[in-house]
Amino acid sequence: MKRKPNQDAKVDWPKPVDMDCKVNCLKNFIQHMSMDSLTESVCGICNIRRYKRELRHVPLSKIPSIELLKIHPDLHNIIPKIQEINSFNSN
Repeated sequence: MKRKPNQDAKVDWPKPVDMDCKVNCLKNFIQHMSMDSLTESVCGICNIRRYKRELRHVPLSKIPSIELLKIHPDLHNIIPKIQEINSFNSN
């Protein structure tokens, strides 16, 4: 059975986008593209770069087995003044 196209039907497409929707989209875009939102940092434990908003700060006192987070001996020759930092942290 074939349908005949309705020639009398008025189509309201495409409708203009509502101004509130445009304003909300623009606000969201500006918020998500701001420098604060896009700032990156590197995790001190796993050395992975992430957005700063995805990272959390953990006090050293709350890290279990903190003694395992020590500098590899090979880095003492690569990083200048690392001995000074080690002696400062041990005091």
